[in-house]
Amino acid sequence: MTEIAKLQKKLQEAGDATLPLSKGKGQTAACTFVLLGDKAEGWKNDSLTALLLLAGTGHFRAGQQKWQVKPGDWFLLAAGQDCKASLKEGLLVQLVLPEAFSVKDLKKDLMLGEAEEVGTHGRVAVDGPAGAAFLAALNEYQTSDSVSSVLLKSQLLTALALALRALNEVGSLSEREIRRYISENYVSTSVKDAAAYYQLSPNYFSDLVKKKTGQSFIELVDEQKMEAAVRLLARPDLSIKQIIGLVGYRGKSFFYEKFGKYYGMSPAAKRKELFRQQGINL
Repeated sequence: MTEIAKLQKKLQEAGDATLPLSKGKGQTAACTFVLLGDKAEGWKNDSLTALLLLAGTGHFRAGQQKWQVKPGDWFLLAAGQDCKASLKEGLLVQLVLPEAFSVKDLKKDLMLGEAEEVGTHGRVAVDGPAGAAFLAALNEYQTSDSVSSVLLKSQLLTALALALRALNEVGSLSEREIRRYISENYVSTSVKDAAAYYQLSPNYFSDLVKKKTGQSFIELVDEQKMEAAVRLLARPDLSIKQIIGLVGYRGKSFFYEKFGKYYGMSPAAKRKELFRQQGINL
């Protein structure tokens, strides 16, 4: 059982929606893990708050902005901001900084320049560096000693710093980041979906993609679909009809047309070639 699953179980068994990690004052951050059910819940931040979604999917709103969220989404929320979450089996970790703790202090702790933006939203892999730092805080929750609150704050600040690094990479829309997004979402994404993910207009996003990669968004998506199709064609347990659905095409004729232009042969011919290379006789 993962640390996240263990924490969810502990919350459910306790019959409580929240488990505070520390309730220190002064310069000690208070941290709470919050279990959210299917019912929408709202609250208002009294202090600067960092929030990470560890489990669950749904929608999250802060002020006038709204996001469709999944594990790995994180937010930095200003004091006095109204929030509302509508999540299925959601588990949030909230780092609530004391009233005396400002964005300026946060920048200082994260060694950011005065002119650098902290940002309000980003997405990290829960099993990546930032997610691992948040999960280290889960382990620290299990330890209650004289230094646990210090280590907790340190780990959560480390996680936020790593998340900010990831956000900066996303914000710059590097070719690597664009290709990462497409590789994870090519089956069902669109220009509109991707632009919304980065909070950009579709036209502006399309221009950025072309500038960074030399290809259009559609070309990049089709490239991923074609490469995935070839990998799947090498599997004798899948029919071509199944493969068409798995890579995100709805019609056989459209898939065959795209495949022919990309590889210069039909899917059936490519499959025979792949089987021959693998020594498969059917």
